[in-house]
Amino acid sequence: MKKQTIRVNIVYLFIAMLMILVACEGEAKPPEETTQPDDGQFPNMVVNGDFSNGTENWMLFLDKGGAADFKVIDEQAVIDIKTVGYEDYGVQLYYDGFKLETGGVYRFAFDASSNIERTIGARLQLNGGDYFGYADDIFYLTNKMERFYIEFVMEAGTDPAPRLCFNIGAPKDGTAVPSNMVFIDNVEVSLIDGRNVLMPEPEPERPQININQLGYKADAVKIAVFRGDRLGSGFEIVDQNGATVFEGELKGPIESTASDEINYLGDFSSFKTLGTYYIKSGAAVESYPFEISDSVYDDAFASVFKMLYLQRCGCALDESIAGKFTHEACHMQYAVIYGTDITKEVTGGWHDAGDYGRYVVPGAKAAADLLFTFEDFKELLSGQYGDSFGIPESGNGIPDILDEARYELEWMHKMQDDVSGGVYHKVTGLSFPGEVTPTEETEQMYIAPISTPATGSFAAVMAMSYLTYKPYDAEFAEKCLEAAKKAWTYLQNNLDSGFKNPDDILTGEYPDKLDKDERYWAAAALFKATGERHYIEEFERILDLYVYVLDGYGWDNVGGYGNKIYLSLDEGSAKTESVQKIKDAIERKAEGYLKLSKEDGYGSSLGMTYPWGSNMTVCDNARYLLFAGELLGREDFKQAAERHFHYVFGVNPMSLCYVTGLGASSPKNTHHRPSMVAQESMPGMLAGGPNSRLEDPFAKAVLIDMPPAKCYADNSQSYSCNEVTVYWNSPLIYLMASVLNGQ
Repeated sequence: MKKQTIRVNIVYLFIAMLMILVACEGEAKPPEETTQPDDGQFPNMVVNGDFSNGTENWMLFLDKGGAADFKVIDEQAVIDIKTVGYEDYGVQLYYDGFKLETGGVYRFAFDASSNIERTIGARLQLNGGDYFGYADDIFYLTNKMERFYIEFVMEAGTDPAPRLCFNIGAPKDGTAVPSNMVFIDNVEVSLIDGRNVLMPEPEPERPQININQLGYKADAVKIAVFRGDRLGSGFEIVDQNGATVFEGELKGPIESTASDEINYLGDFSSFKTLGTYYIKSGAAVESYPFEISDSVYDDAFASVFKMLYLQRCGCALDESIAGKFTHEACHMQYAVIYGTDITKEVTGGWHDAGDYGRYVVPGAKAAADLLFTFEDFKELLSGQYGDSFGIPESGNGIPDILDEARYELEWMHKMQDDVSGGVYHKVTGLSFPGEVTPTEETEQMYIAPISTPATGSFAAVMAMSYLTYKPYDAEFAEKCLEAAKKAWTYLQNNLDSGFKNPDDILTGEYPDKLDKDERYWAAAALFKATGERHYIEEFERILDLYVYVLDGYGWDNVGGYGNKIYLSLDEGSAKTESVQKIKDAIERKAEGYLKLSKEDGYGSSLGMTYPWGSNMTVCDNARYLLFAGELLGREDFKQAAERHFHYVFGVNPMSLCYVTGLGASSPKNTHHRPSMVAQESMPGMLAGGPNSRLEDPFAKAVLIDMPPAKCYADNSQSYSCNEVTVYWNSPLIYLMASVLNGQ
């Protein structure tokens, strides 16, 4: 009886459904009732998801022991896996370049098979942080190509740059998998229901009046930059009581192409009364508050300098100094010299950037910046800003800037090969670590091969160190000089080798292809240290090789350091014609920077190209202008340099103080592992700044239509805009010292 009742009910249910279908004939079916996948109905956000353009837009990531090759055969992705490693992401095929919006219903679909039965993971995830999975599942593959689907609602908030990935390393369940081949095709991510998509909150409006957010010294040139259509013809300075204490006229307009703005300038240099103020103009347009004080930069200078201490590797950071960024000694294990079974102790030095690698080439630049800062502003850094920055060595009778530089130099000594004198390029893991603290990166460290750029930079900075440290520690100074000479001998016996990462080392490469500028710098430094003519003859030989002059302060172009040393030699040591050639080149380059600075409302000399680490370039260009100003007696060069200083601290199109923890508005989400773990940016770090080349997936997704000077995102995923490095802080230390010194 029971079975018969069920059959009758089923019949009635079937008839009822037919009647509904007839009644609804011709009506559109609501998207939420779509239960069966209908490929092709909705636009696919994955470009080249069918691999018809080969490997374009797709990348293979290897880590945790995974080894594989990726190619496209017959318009199908083929991942030939040699070793799965010991994590599912040990072999990962990934794709960037789409957007997921809050409230959207999405379909993630793909075809896949394998030459053995196995599982793989497929994910749409946050591309950084904790790699949170928006859509995440495990799929069982056979040798038959099948289609797989995930449908989901985006509930985690809009992500303009997520990552699509296939984790095809070690299966999550721990199953042992031999070498195998995985085939993937027709990858799709589609928005199948957008009716509930929530629009993101608009970005907070940036101030239309930009000032140095730290403030100004009383006697400084003080210029505010105005933009927008609500401005009056003049401006007012208002004190904390709301009283107008200064009135000025706006000058302009300036058509600033790099920021796509029309700017006006408000000069209030004549206003010197100490206090805290803001500027207003027109219809309720106001600046951030700022201070006028002769000690206005003291705390900021200490913070920027102490960033180097916070980047120290191989020692415990004092909690009273480091706060929440304290940690025990890290990376203490012996490192393996790549390609051998030999291990070497290379503890110490600074973590270079947002990761924990230590690199000789940029490290030498950073150390040299500190040495030049001390030499050029010795009285300042031996006196008021000398031995009291609050690092562990403070109070030892040696200027803190030399103590901090020595921490890096001691590590660099360990990177020199005892037999040949050549210098190893770097020490890192095989790949970048995840977002972990320094002590949690426990993977084997590898010492990358010797390179002549590393050896040349090492020889130069060690020769400089001989003269700098001799009054404080003669034994250490002699050690530096002997190491420099040994490195020079290696250079004389070896041709330019450049550097390229071995295939299985995936960390920062610093691929300096030419070492002429390092040899040039080293020759000048060694002559100044020893007085031996063969060094200066080599410098002049390289100078005569080129119509142009090797001239720069970047890690890959250090000729400017050599020129600075050469021009400081005693009269009679340098050839008159060589001196004139260098001076002429410096004046031409400085004139170019000055022209660009005058054409830009914010005083930037970068023109239309903002490179990776543009804020370092701003600081280095300012140093160049300062040096040219001193060398040639040009006040206009010096004033342009000071505008670059104010740019860093807030007078820029992004209205940001680019140093973390300072000013009214500074970067909060830097690409820096300790900061990402702490969920708070470590203080005193100079962020990379706008990058008009958009060299990371997040930047490509959110900055594609922005003008060059606004190609910046305060997001930890945007490593090409928002990473930090010790050699970005070091030129800022020089620039700040010049301002404190009254240059």
